[in-house]
Amino acid sequence: MTHVLRVPDKELVATAGIDALAFIRVCQFGIQLFFPITVLSVCVFIPVHASGSALDQEREDYMKMGGSAEKLTYGLSSRLMRTTAANIDDADKVMWLHVVANWLIVGYATWLLRRHTRTFALLRQLYLTTAGDTNLWRAVHMPTTILQQMLVQGREVEAEMDVRAMREQVAAGALGRLSSARLSHSVYLPKPIQGWRLTDRAAGGGVVLDIAVHNADSLAFILGEYPTHVCAMTSNTGMANGLEDNAMSIWQYASGITAFTHQGFNTPFAETHLQLHGDAGSLHATGVLSQAPGGVVALSNTSGRTELPLDNDNLYQRVIRNMHAAIAGQPHANADGWAGVRSLAVAHAVLQSAASGRTVEVAYG
Repeated sequence: MTHVLRVPDKELVATAGIDALAFIRVCQFGIQLFFPITVLSVCVFIPVHASGSALDQEREDYMKMGGSAEKLTYGLSSRLMRTTAANIDDADKVMWLHVVANWLIVGYATWLLRRHTRTFALLRQLYLTTAGDTNLWRAVHMPTTILQQMLVQGREVEAEMDVRAMREQVAAGALGRLSSARLSHSVYLPKPIQGWRLTDRAAGGGVVLDIAVHNADSLAFILGEYPTHVCAMTSNTGMANGLEDNAMSIWQYASGITAFTHQGFNTPFAETHLQLHGDAGSLHATGVLSQAPGGVVALSNTSGRTELPLDNDNLYQRVIRNMHAAIAGQPHANADGWAGVRSLAVAHAVLQSAASGRTVEVAYG
C-alpha cells in the first residue's frame, strides 16, 4: 500500500486509469483524516478519560442501593469504557474539550474534503478533455454517435499546439499577402491507442477522421477560415485494417489560399511541420503539432531567418481558463461545437474526394 501511495499521479493514470487514482485519493483522504484524530485520541482523550472517576462513582452508588456485584452491568466494570467519555462526569468542565475538538475535527474534515474534491475534479476534467496516449479512457472507449465524434474530433486542438506565434505574425501582416500553406501531421500511432482508430470507421477510425480534423482546426486558428474545396488521395500502408492510414490533400480557401496537408499513422521517424508562405515572408514551424509545448517557429524574410519566442503557457491551465471564460459568457480561444462541426465536414469532404477521385466542395450544412 505504501508503494502505491508513492506512485506519481501521472504514472498511476497512465497504467491503471482514472478510477485507480480516485481509489488512491480516497485512501489518502482516510489516512489524512483519521491519523491526526487517532493521535489526538491516544495522546489526549484516552489519558483524560482514564483519569476520570464517573464509572467508579456509579459503581459505588449501585452497590449502596443494594445491587449485587454478580449482576453488575458490564459497562461499569469494563476497562474499555474507562477510556471513553462515559468515565467523565457530565458536569466536569473537561467535557468542553470534546466540544472544541469536535468542531476542530469537523472544520478540518470539511477543509480536507473540499481540497480533495477540487483537486480530483480538476484532474478528471483534464483527463476527459485531453487526448493522447496518456488518456487510456478515451483510447479504449470509442465514440459511437456523430455527436460524440464531433466532441472528440472538434476539441481545442489549436490550444494543444504552439501555433499562437504564427497566428500573431499572420495577423500583424509579417508575411504580406498569404498564398499557400503546407502542413505535415504524419506520425506513428502508439499501440495503446490504436484499437478502433485502425479498424472501425463508424467509431471515427482512419487517419482522416482522426487527424485531418485537427489540421483543419489548426489552419482555421491561424488563417481565420475553413476550406471551401478539397482534393484528396488516401492509401493503406498495412497498419490499418480496411481503412486509410495515410492521406494527402489540397485545400482551397475562399481567400485564394491553397494548403497542402499530410496526415499519417505509420511514420515513426517523421517530423511534423507547418509552413505558411506570403509575398513578404514565410513561417516555418517544426515539432509544434503535438500536445507538449515546444518546437521551433522561424520567420524568413528579407532580413534573414529569425526564430520566434514560443508561448510556454501550461496548456492544461489555459484550457481550464478558457472553459471558465466560456461558462461566464466571456471571449475565449477554445474551439466550440461549431468548430467541431466544420472540422468534421472537412474530413468527410476529404474522404469523399478520395473515394470519387474528384475535387469536392465542403458541405458545412
